[in-house]
Amino acid sequence: VVKEVPVGMPSEAELIAIVERGEQAVATFSHVTRQDETLGLAFVLEGGAYVVTNGSLLRGGEDKDNGPYVMTLPNGTKLTSKVAVISPDQRIAILNVTKTEPAPAAAKNILSDLLSSPAPAVVGLRLSASDLTLGQTLIAVGSTSGAESPVTVGLVSSLVRDEGNATSTVAVKTNAATSDNLGAPLLNARGELSGMTFESGSAVPARLIRSLIDSLK
Repeated sequence: VVKEVPVGMPSEAELIAIVERGEQAVATFSHVTRQDETLGLAFVLEGGAYVVTNGSLLRGGEDKDNGPYVMTLPNGTKLTSKVAVISPDQRIAILNVTKTEPAPAAAKNILSDLLSSPAPAVVGLRLSASDLTLGQTLIAVGSTSGAESPVTVGLVSSLVRDEGNATSTVAVKTNAATSDNLGAPLLNARGELSGMTFESGSAVPARLIRSLIDSLK
C-alpha cells in the first residue's frame, strides 16, 4: 500500500478551491426511513460514470432496492442511477449513472454556449491512490441539515486496521465534524477523495471504494 505523503494544511485560496469543487460533486437524493422521507448524500466520481453513497441510505432495508435513484447536484443537474454493487458491510454502495439531465437553466445558458469551454454539468472527484496517514488533513463536504455551505476541516485521528492484515486500513477516525453528513466525501489537501463517512466521526478509506469499483470490471 502506498502511504499518502502529508502536504500540510492547504492555503486559504487552495482550501476554497477544494471546497468549491467538492461541493459541485455532492448530490442529494430521497431516502425513505421508517418514519418519513429525508435526504441522503452521495457524490460523483471523476468521469461521471459512478455515484457513491452509504449502502444504509438505499431503500429496502437489507434487501436493497436497486433503483433507479435520482440524484440532484447543486447546479440542478439530475443523475438517474442504479445500484451496481454494495459492500458486504453495507458501508459502500456504487451506483451506475444511466442518465444525466442538465438543469433547464444550464441547458439554455446562451453565454455558456458562446464560450469555447463551458462549465461541465457534472463535476467528479478523483480517487486518491494512496493510503491515509495519522495527522493528515481531511475536509468533509456536504450536509443534509440545510446548511448552505456545510464544510468542516479536521485530521485523521486514528486508523482502524484489518485484523488479518495489520497494514490494511478498513476505517478512518477523524475529528472533522461529520454528524449529519452520512455518505459525504472526505477530501485530502490535494482535493482528492480520501474517504466517505458512514457514521459520526468515522469513514471508509478511498482504497475500499476503489476496490469495489474494480470488482465491477
